[in-house]
Amino acid sequence: MVTWNIDFKTDKSKLWDYIDKEINPDILLLQECRNFPSIYQGIGEQIGGTRSWGSVVLSKKYTLEPIYLPNHVGWVAGARIEVNNFKFLVFSIHAKLKDIGRYVVPHLKNIFNDIMESAGDTQNIIIGGDFNAARLYDSIYFQPVEASHNKFFDWLETDLNFISAHARFNEKEVQTMRGNAKHPYQNDHIYVSRSMSELLTNSQVLADDVISNLSDHNPVAAEFNLKD
Repeated sequence: MVTWNIDFKTDKSKLWDYIDKEINPDILLLQECRNFPSIYQGIGEQIGGTRSWGSVVLSKKYTLEPIYLPNHVGWVAGARIEVNNFKFLVFSIHAKLKDIGRYVVPHLKNIFNDIMESAGDTQNIIIGGDFNAARLYDSIYFQPVEASHNKFFDWLETDLNFISAHARFNEKEVQTMRGNAKHPYQNDHIYVSRSMSELLTNSQVLADDVISNLSDHNPVAAEFNLKD
């Protein structure tokens, strides 16, 4: 599985060829996506207005059953998936910064609370995307407690019992948001419920020259063992 903010502003002429040949994910979570090839089944919508792009869940291999979150149309896409008789939920999220006030974290908590409500009793959940949040951020900028990025991630891990796929295999966060950033923020994450964390086999941030030209974000990949 891979999550990637593909940056709607950049040239996509080489994007899908690169994804298919170099990454080849079974499940793909994209943000800032305008459209995708017909070989993929896709769940998601454009945000609308001036934003002719949105978050999507894509797969060439597996059937996707949509999960609709009415409070986050275009920003969050969800799907129910079954692999080898194993059922789980997947969400592609993009936490917006504009039109919500100064801080992203209260909005992020709303997204996760709405996801948990939509999940009901389902315990197997994967959430990936551009959170626009990084633990390093609090070390650079003053944040009130209710807007602290570190407090959000602590809440996500302690109260909701989610686990960072990246942190399972890496001691430090790795920069995923480049652009004009002066600091190595990891804004892009894959978080999984505890039951899914037991199936994780690897996670890493992908980086090469082609990725650098395709987007101002780096993809994050996670591998799971879902075999019977």
